Amino acid sequence: MKRYLNFITESLSEQYSKKIVNYINKNTNIKLYEYGEIFKVKKSGSNTTLDGKLYLMIDGRAIRFNFYKNTLISVDLWNKLEFDYERILNKPNYTFNTTGSYLSVSQDIIDFINGTYRKNEKITLNDVEIAPDEKVNLNSIDANKNIMDFNIDTFETIKLFTMQVASKVSRSLVVSGMPGIGKTTIIENTLEEMHVTYEAYAGGDVSTSALYKLLFLNRHNLLLLDDIDDIFDQKASVNLLKAVLDTKKRRMVSRLIATNFRSDGMTDEEIQAEYEKTGKLPNKFEYFGEIIFITNRPGESLDAAFRTRGLFVDVQPTKEEVIKKISSTMPNILPNVKIEIKQEVLDLMVLMQERFELRFPIDLRTFVHCLNIRIANDFKTKIGEESIPMYQLLIKKYMIK
Repeated sequence: MKRYLNFITESLSEQYSKKIVNYINKNTNIKLYEYGEIFKVKKSGSNTTLDGKLYLMIDGRAIRFNFYKNTLISVDLWNKLEFDYERILNKPNYTFNTTGSYLSVSQDIIDFINGTYRKNEKITLNDVEIAPDEKVNLNSIDANKNIMDFNIDTFETIKLFTMQVASKVSRSLVVSGMPGIGKTTIIENTLEEMHVTYEAYAGGDVSTSALYKLLFLNRHNLLLLDDIDDIFDQKASVNLLKAVLDTKKRRMVSRLIATNFRSDGMTDEEIQAEYEKTGKLPNKFEYFGEIIFITNRPGESLDAAFRTRGLFVDVQPTKEEVIKKISSTMPNILPNVKIEIKQEVLDLMVLMQERFELRFPIDLRTFVHCLNIRIANDFKTKIGEESIPMYQLLIKKYMIK
């Protein structure tokens, strides 16, 4: 058997495996140790054979990720693994079937490693068989019977989708909508938690020529494009993005202009060598990377064919969701300021929202501005017979039309 293979033995690189393990190690107190052999796992009642990648813990527990080609099918968990270094002798205590992604069971895995997992407190899935190249029938999974009755938080969706792209499960993510609510912060924090290397470009004008060069130079990377909205107004730029995000196995990008050298029939290595030698771009190249877009534009304003080529979240939170987001983020904003002062400012902003028409929407940016007003003007002024905190008058002046 081959040693040091990855979770996904045919298509995904060793880097993908390491990213997942790093993420689990970061969120648990126990280190996972890779066992170098691939186990052949036979699904009961099926002719499908899965490739099982085993990870061990020093206390005897173990986790095995079972793959069919590129797809994660199930995860096995042992409280005490018994094996003779060639074969596993006992059945797993728990098995999760997945819908094709590690992310779908990540919290259960972390709970198991941290010792907080309890089977009767979790939704467990039936033993769903997935034949080669066959999609999962969601009607056969108990956990999805009442799916229409539940919703996931928008910001949690952004985090999980970011993980999905960073793990190379999906090729792109577009996060659009309301500004000043922390879209960029959520994505950047998630990538940092995963120890993912990425190239970020924010703001400014980007011509089609500049975008083509940017895509070529980062064709093997994860790109984070933040607030570069003018590319969506240029048809040629949108067409380039459609090409790099296509669902085809090979994503070929081309720009046939006189200054680009002909790269037909050249390998990626040969194209790179020619670029380094001449400084000219190829007229065609293959794109291998992933892209995350962040834009303040509403989702419906973006090209429909562009949106549907990858994951998409349009952030249009309710007032209640915005307040909840600010409340959860407050401890990280100006950490030296007491939480009571922050809550006081937020309560005042909410009160104004209920009683007046605001000049600006309540979001993370306006909250920070109001908090700075509070800190800088912590004294009272007398109006008639009443002594009023100056910061309250200034926040009112700033926020209300």
